[in-house]
Amino acid sequence: MPMAGIRSKGHLRLSTPPPGVWWNAAGREVQLFIEMHGRFAAHQAVEVCRDLEKFHPGFVEEPVRPLDVGALKYVIDHTSVPIAAGERLYLAMAYNDIFRDRLVNIVQPDISQCGGLLEVKRSVLRRRPFP
Repeated sequence: MPMAGIRSKGHLRLSTPPPGVWWNAAGREVQLFIEMHGRFAAHQAVEVCRDLEKFHPGFVEEPVRPLDVGALKYVIDHTSVPIAAGERLYLAMAYNDIFRDRLVNIVQPDISQCGGLLEVKRSVLRRRPFP
């Protein structure tokens, strides 16, 4: 079943969290972490990330679909917000492009979904050849 996407500027604005409200309520020393659930096209994710830059988030998680390496590259090349991903990558081999091309700032393997601790270890060990 295809994921519901963001179809218009109105949907994009409605899907963007009001971080300013949270930031002002919690205090400026609080760092926000934003989950985007992989529901954005690359250009939309960049637009949202640029809107979030002024809040200096700790990271934006899964701005595009997890296996869309080209979209992930586009996002990381066009924003200064740290990008986190990996919890929906299920095998060690899925991390190859991510590590080789440095497509995320924070790698988040989900041990319960990606084959257990040994598969996560393989994923991390694959990182070593890419300085």
